Amino acid sequence: MLKVKVDISKNNKGTVEINYDPYCQDYEVIINATHDTDLHELFSDRKRLASMIAESSERQLDEFERTGLDPDDFYLDMIARKQISEVEIEKMLDDQFLFMFFGSEISKFIDGNIDFLNEHNVLLPAGDRGITLDRKALDSKLREYPNVRNPYILLEGNASGVVVEAARDTIDYIDGITEHVKSLELSPLEEIIYVYDQIRQREYSEELDGESYEKSRGLSDIILGNNIVCAGYSNLYITILKKLGHKIEEFPLDSLDGSKGHSRVIIKLDDDKYDIHGIFESDPTWASKSAEDPDYFDDYSFLLRTPSFFRTYDRFSGIINSLESTKAINGFVKEYRQDYGFENYYNWFEDFKSLIVTIPKLCGEEPLISMPVGRIERPTRREFYDRVKGYFDMFSKDPDVPHLMSAINAVREVEHSENPEIKTGREAMDAIFDRYDSKDKDYPLAMKEVFGGGSARNNS
Repeated sequence: MLKVKVDISKNNKGTVEINYDPYCQDYEVIINATHDTDLHELFSDRKRLASMIAESSERQLDEFERTGLDPDDFYLDMIARKQISEVEIEKMLDDQFLFMFFGSEISKFIDGNIDFLNEHNVLLPAGDRGITLDRKALDSKLREYPNVRNPYILLEGNASGVVVEAARDTIDYIDGITEHVKSLELSPLEEIIYVYDQIRQREYSEELDGESYEKSRGLSDIILGNNIVCAGYSNLYITILKKLGHKIEEFPLDSLDGSKGHSRVIIKLDDDKYDIHGIFESDPTWASKSAEDPDYFDDYSFLLRTPSFFRTYDRFSGIINSLESTKAINGFVKEYRQDYGFENYYNWFEDFKSLIVTIPKLCGEEPLISMPVGRIERPTRREFYDRVKGYFDMFSKDPDVPHLMSAINAVREVEHSENPEIKTGREAMDAIFDRYDSKDKDYPLAMKEVFGGGSARNNS
């Protein structure tokens, strides 16, 4: 399906461009429409439209070459180097269209072109994040555009629109899981463990070459399909736990060796039952189902850990939020470095560059680094220091082992009652002790053994 993005503005001149979306692995046609643009008239002359699009790809290449840079393989190769011909574009224009709208007076523009649009598909405007995962919100959005015959829906957790039936199935799936978890009356920590166990029973599976990356990452695709990769595990974990009221965000990572990046989550946990409070990093991918490891379900080594734990064998680094963040944190470390006597502190600050936006968000606080907006100003260097030190204290220790073990045991009892094939916590611990041939069954030793050896088999 060919995506057609219609940007509506009085200042536009009706030009048409083409881009390649590397995430969805397909082309996008961009129409810089005015409020008076007639879509039926524009698309009725396919040959002329194809010529306009082909000229835009040539223009993009010319403009890029004038900068003196080589075309980027990932983003421009499909457009610039291959120089899409008018014949190829005409074939593309024979495909089904999905129209997406941006700009002002969108509803009025859609109604003015409704007969033409109803021959195709329309993504209902829903902002960058999409519609919340709620049936009422979905029905409300559909009522806003009653004249659209073939609506597509952008939901939170998806990067692309889906048909209404898939949107409803996605919402029902998330609602079903969250309502079930609520019915178990678990503590916050127990909920985190239970949901972790549910999603990692899915086996890691990439999309096929040439398929949209969304098939293994987008919420609807991973729920309704068979593919799931690291970003998909994180997406599903985040979606369910947020619906349950937890503070959790994605932690995207860059590869250090030029291969694919990775995705984890960071969680702010406050559980009075087990007296565990802090911010922790988790990786549901690395402990997911694997044909090579029949004991994967007993491995909790990547649940609720510190960045230093992952750094011991990681080939990833956090993605820096911005150049501004980098400069600020470097200046901060340089000035206050003498206050810290441990190398781990400095290493942690290096990690913190990539978390400088996310951690304040988890804590419900203003960003540490941002341009002044209204009355919100940058913190002073002292305030910056105090807040970062506070975050460090929350994000530098593993959970108390005996308490964490107790929570795992409690969750495994619930899971065993739901599925007798799942070992209880005690059975799992005994099996792990036997595997490692350990005679000393104390909790400190169990830290390494129950939490596995950190094999990171899905290191992608």
